[in-house]
Amino acid sequence: DSPAWLGPALRYAGDMYPVWDRLEERLKSDSQFPPTPGKQDTPGFLAGMHARASMIARSLLPLLKFRGDEKISDIAAGAGTWSGLIHKEHPATQLTLLEQPEIFSGMQSFCQNLGLADANFISADYHTHTFAGMEQDVLLYFGALHQEREEDIPALISHFAAGLRPGGRMLIL
Repeated sequence: DSPAWLGPALRYAGDMYPVWDRLEERLKSDSQFPPTPGKQDTPGFLAGMHARASMIARSLLPLLKFRGDEKISDIAAGAGTWSGLIHKEHPATQLTLLEQPEIFSGMQSFCQNLGLADANFISADYHTHTFAGMEQDVLLYFGALHQEREEDIPALISHFAAGLRPGGRMLIL
């Protein structure tokens, strides 16, 4: 139960190993890949991401200087780890957590355990969700940028920025 315990992240990495085992050989042949554990495997995925995010967040959150009364959207919220830790420090913060439909219900279960019952939850693909008019003080986009094609990133960032109030901050990790 230590905040420094990375067991779930290592377990999930182990579950993914068969996908990468002998990748070069499989790409050169017609053989089928084994079933791929993925985000639909929400207990393993979310537990792994929560363990990893907990380690990172505990170091970085003090540097991000939240006011405590902000409207914050957590895009690709995963297990809700960042939002949960922000809420713990700043209970007056208004949180919106957005996650892809395939892991949304698992995210909500994790968030209940983090004390985020009052947060606003959105099940949507963040590529197509309408951010315009949200007037958020802060947008968090942590731990998902690596999934995007490099040429699509500028448009995605502009898409997110439409949800910020003037002078708002977008934080990307």
